[in-house]
Amino acid sequence: MNLTTVILIIVAGLILLLLELIVPGGIVGTIGGITAIIGIVLMYNHYGNLYGTIALIVSLLVCGIGLYFFFRGKTWKRVALNDSIDVKLNKED
Repeated sequence: MNLTTVILIIVAGLILLLLELIVPGGIVGTIGGITAIIGIVLMYNHYGNLYGTIALIVSLLVCGIGLYFFFRGKTWKRVALNDSIDVKLNKED
């Protein structure tokens, strides 16, 4: 298997994992996690421990950096619903 193909598999998995943070639902993150794991395993199998470990460390760093930027306060304000309801009901007995 070509090195570029394995790297693209890992990158596609990481993109799907980070996309799961923006659009929660479970399926995209599951597919992304499985894809990234398959890419890392392929890297270990076809190119040895050195390249496999490098791919694993880079993948963990990318996920960590993505989580850091996503969990900052400004990101949640853009994603969260900010509308409030200010209606009073008159209850008559």
